Amino acid sequence: MKVSIVMAVFNAAPHLPECLASMAEHAPDVPLIVKDGGSTDDTLEVLAKSPKPVTTLISEPDQGIYDALNQAISRAESDFVYILGADDRLLPGWAKAVAKLEDRSTLYYANVRRVSDGGVYDGPFDTAKMARTNICQQAVFYPRALFDRKQFQVAYKLQADWAFHMDCWDDPAVSFVHLPEAVCLYNDREGSSGRGYDKTFNRDYPGLLRKHFSFPLFLRYGIPAFLAHHSRPLRGRP
Repeated sequence: MKVSIVMAVFNAAPHLPECLASMAEHAPDVPLIVKDGGSTDDTLEVLAKSPKPVTTLISEPDQGIYDALNQAISRAESDFVYILGADDRLLPGWAKAVAKLEDRSTLYYANVRRVSDGGVYDGPFDTAKMARTNICQQAVFYPRALFDRKQFQVAYKLQADWAFHMDCWDDPAVSFVHLPEAVCLYNDREGSSGRGYDKTFNRDYPGLLRKHFSFPLFLRYGIPAFLAHHSRPLRGRP
């Protein structure tokens, strides 16, 4: 099965050399599609000198990470797409996982290793686990065909991937298969999704639960999340 690696970058020059080197080592012949949001640092120069050739580069302003990813994925001509952050690194398990991709309608997800503590995240998911937490995007091999009928919602600046995964989990045409390999060293210290609070997603999270999951799961996770989100202003949180 053919895989493309997709990246959304913006002023990522300090992080890119190690990321690109990991791709050159573990995915040397895999197409790399990069959407740059109009960087003003040395990002484009680093990409031009990369040991991992960039197959497609788009550099222009966008509406954020997920708009950039939607644009980049639309250029992919492969069976699967894999999304990597500029501050993440591929691990040897990546190639082992790619060798197990068999069905173009299956969403395969593996594990990542966290930078913060070296721990592995997060094993197989069931419905309750998907309702309460997200599969790390850097663990996922997405069927390219999925994006012909679904896209990341750009209104969710940091957690559109979770909304996308919920939608796929609820889609009878999409199967999920877990692979045991650790495919990526995931920067959970500096990555935007790990540091920020997606206000719009967290506002909509109870409704997403109600739409895609059972009523008991909505009651178990949606009501506490609703109360926590709406109490943030009372606690002085933005």
